[in-house]
Amino acid sequence: MNRSISHCSSELLKLSTSLNYFYDAAYNNSSKALKNELLYALNTDIKVLDEQTKALVSPLTSELKKEYSFKFATIIVKNLNQYTRGLEFIEIEGRDYLKIMRKEFIYMRRLLKKWRLGL
Repeated sequence: MNRSISHCSSELLKLSTSLNYFYDAAYNNSSKALKNELLYALNTDIKVLDEQTKALVSPLTSELKKEYSFKFATIIVKNLNQYTRGLEFIEIEGRDYLKIMRKEFIYMRRLLKKWRLGL
């Protein structure tokens, strides 16, 4: 269980890094305020998730596990919403937008599955 929790946490850190790269490399001319807002949201959430995954290593009641799991899902959804808003703001073409979002949703579903298996 500890291994899958730490793996999930490291996957989220990779996601944060790849989104940072995506915005820096592909959209240098877009709004810096928007990039900063998205990256701040991701980095804050990564810190919260890291604290929660460390807390999960110690023995917990099932109610606390449910609460952490719910918070994890809420953070993932919040990040996807921010990411979607960012893509809409920089006016990506419809087909490219759908391809990018499809990849993100598939990735997030894998993370959620790993998280659920770790509980």
